[in-house]
Amino acid sequence: MSLNPAFKCPVAGCEVKVPAVSGDVQVLFLQTHNKDAHGAMQAPLEQRGGGETGPRAQKLQRPVIPEDCSEVQWSFFMDKWDDYKGFYKLSTREEIYSHLRSCCSDALQYKLYAATGGTAKTMAEEDLFREIKRLAVMKVNTAVHVKEFWELRQDPDEPVRQFKAKLQGKLSPASSRW
Repeated sequence: MSLNPAFKCPVAGCEVKVPAVSGDVQVLFLQTHNKDAHGAMQAPLEQRGGGETGPRAQKLQRPVIPEDCSEVQWSFFMDKWDDYKGFYKLSTREEIYSHLRSCCSDALQYKLYAATGGTAKTMAEEDLFREIKRLAVMKVNTAVHVKEFWELRQDPDEPVRQFKAKLQGKLSPASSRW
């Protein structure tokens, strides 16, 4: 059984030395030390990708474009997409296309392919969004929005804040085309 060399705790300012033992024991020692000495926020060295310091950020889930979605759902997707794109620093056309297409359901991916004749890969981001929106968002007559708004009722056990949020959702900029 080979021993890994001893090393100092990778957390800045910490003077604890990890002994020269097998790799599994070193990992267990470092995990226990991090938990005890640095709290739950400090991840083990292997989880942080080397000698970096600080906690590791969790990955963002890829947003999903629902098929036959509403304007409000589309706006919500766009908000989440902006966060996702910034978090992963997507910049090239290929990266953006690949990730954006993965946000679509299989049926929506097929519609996009059929509608663009397979040229979606070469489209600018704005054009790609315009085409996906055209295929995904279900158009609703403004009279339907007005009717739905006037039919809203507060349930007997529904808190006022929740009902207010429901009203504001109906009046959001994405849905208030009337």
